[in-house]
Amino acid sequence: MLLEVGLVFGTLSTFLPLRVVAAAVDFSPGWFYTAAAISSFTVRLSIAKWSDRLGRGVFVTVALCFYVLAMLGLSQAAQSWHFWLCGFTEGIAGGIFIPATIVILADRTQPNERATVIGWAWMGFDLGIALAGPLAGSLAQTIGLPRVFLAAAGLAAIALISFLTLSTATVRSSVRFALGQGQDSYAL
Repeated sequence: MLLEVGLVFGTLSTFLPLRVVAAAVDFSPGWFYTAAAISSFTVRLSIAKWSDRLGRGVFVTVALCFYVLAMLGLSQAAQSWHFWLCGFTEGIAGGIFIPATIVILADRTQPNERATVIGWAWMGFDLGIALAGPLAGSLAQTIGLPRVFLAAAGLAAIALISFLTLSTATVRSSVRFALGQGQDSYAL
């Protein structure tokens, strides 16, 4: 899941400015990142409290849905306000996904091994970012930038399906956990 989200984030980071230019709109890519940052830190402030009440899994599920929406939006964006909206949507996704995922990893590890486990797990995200430029760049030459963002939406959907079905010991318990209806069977 972290690899797929890393690929999505890497594609976004690398190709958003080119996507804005290709859309020929009067919009600075910096405003996308500003919108993302504002929505990210806004939702991040309340995630810890709510994840203790509602469960961790539902927040990862919601975040992955927001990633799908943001990438679908970027694949279709044709006006400045589309990029603003996608920026806010992506910021919500990242603002929820990163802390919720870290907390799940922390829940599943002993205190003396948390930093190591989180570091190793997060390498999947970093690998996705590293691979996104060359992979999406090659793809963009063939299918164009809008479809690259459509492919990124597909990767986010794959991450969502993976989380829904593989996040705990069985598919049934994974679905329940991912929808906030069950416990994390791997939590200590």
